[in-house]
Amino acid sequence: MRLKSKIALTHPWRGAVKTIINSIIWVTLGAIISSFDHSRQEATHSWERVNFMKKFLLRLMPMGIESAKKRRQKRMELAYQIMLEHQVRDLKTRLDAAEDRLQEIQANKNDMFSHLCNVSTVQHNFIEARGLKEQYVQYAESVRKEKVGAAI
Repeated sequence: MRLKSKIALTHPWRGAVKTIINSIIWVTLGAIISSFDHSRQEATHSWERVNFMKKFLLRLMPMGIESAKKRRQKRMELAYQIMLEHQVRDLKTRLDAAEDRLQEIQANKNDMFSHLCNVSTVQHNFIEARGLKEQYVQYAESVRKEKVGAAI
């Protein structure tokens, strides 16, 4: 919808200007041709003047008359530019979403790392406590043997 409105507003008066210029050219041509005798030599001379007049009038126009091919090319370029702008906007949106997701993953990774550190500390404490328990069991056994040996 937006593309059509931009193209339509580019030169809404171009067709009217072209029609007016063509009318001026044909009126001028008619005046030039009617002012000459229609002999062969005069007709050739008049057509030369007609072509000169046509070129002169076209040069007087500040914007010139663009061909349909050039106008079509400009419309295609404008459409392509708008399409690229939409794609860039879409890619920026996707990039922002990906950056947010990356930050979320980074935060989760940091949380997981701290959790793993806590688990590692708990595991280390458990191993240390188990070793202390074994030492205590050996100590208690040796103390019991001493008491049993002393009692006999």
